Amino acid sequence: MLLCKFISKQNRKLGSINTKADINNDKDNLLYLESQLALNEFQQLVRYFKHNEELGHYYSLELEGNVDPIKAFLKKRYQRIRDTPAMYEQAQTPANQLCIYLATSLATAISETKESLLAPQLTIGAKSAKSIAVPEDDGWGRIRSSLCGDIHHREQLVNAMLKYPMEAREKFLNLFSLEDLTRYVLEGETYKNAVKNKNAYTGDEAHDGAVLLLFTIFYRKQLELRDYENAGLFGWNWGKGYSRKEKLDASFIPYNFLMEGGKLADFEGYMKKINFVELRGALTQTESDLGTLANQFLLVTTPEYRKIELNLAPRI
Repeated sequence: MLLCKFISKQNRKLGSINTKADINNDKDNLLYLESQLALNEFQQLVRYFKHNEELGHYYSLELEGNVDPIKAFLKKRYQRIRDTPAMYEQAQTPANQLCIYLATSLATAISETKESLLAPQLTIGAKSAKSIAVPEDDGWGRIRSSLCGDIHHREQLVNAMLKYPMEAREKFLNLFSLEDLTRYVLEGETYKNAVKNKNAYTGDEAHDGAVLLLFTIFYRKQLELRDYENAGLFGWNWGKGYSRKEKLDASFIPYNFLMEGGKLADFEGYMKKINFVELRGALTQTESDLGTLANQFLLVTTPEYRKIELNLAPRI
């Protein structure tokens, strides 16, 4: 069987699955995010087959000689959800539906059992994925840890955000306490200096968009904590400038721009379409935190940022 036909079958199944979720509590959010992460990993697997020149031409590859990456994908997923409420018999998530279909299809093609593919480490004798019992209130911490336990600074946080679709990224950030977000986002700097720090940007559209979304969401989280109207991001404005409500309303502009999938080079034109003068004013007040953020949307697309040689050595 050709690999491309097998993958097309899985993609058709994925297209038939409703990937939207009703999120009513933290547990729903954890299941949703783990599922979205698994779906992203499946898409990465597809891209690996399509664009890895060492494998040969994608449309001539045989499934039989390329099952190991598929089995590795299922094994990695199982290691993450093992003994948690995200297990196959515990939750009807989109990722579970896809993985069960994938394992069933692959088992038929290579003469292995679905159970051995879904739960490779526990298939001993009569054991299978169905035999795994998870206590009702157990395993949630393990899911949370698997999603955000290896993040220690901003670049790791941004790279983790990029594994999720745009609509899931704020939900992912909600897994972190504000104290942890402050440490990762600012890295010891003031908000303005962190936003303007050129080392936060790479010139890559997707990466830099995620960085700016992170700064935007963090700004809103901080401002929402203030219980007085004339509030700055980290203190009292003594009645000067724009009110907290005006700043929150104005910050929706860059937020919505990113959530709608806008390209950074189009942000200036997007701003000009805003009819409310007070919102534009809050965004163009360059000495303010919000004005610094809005201005950064314009700066990251300039040659100064696109061509800068950055120190991108990975941090441990």
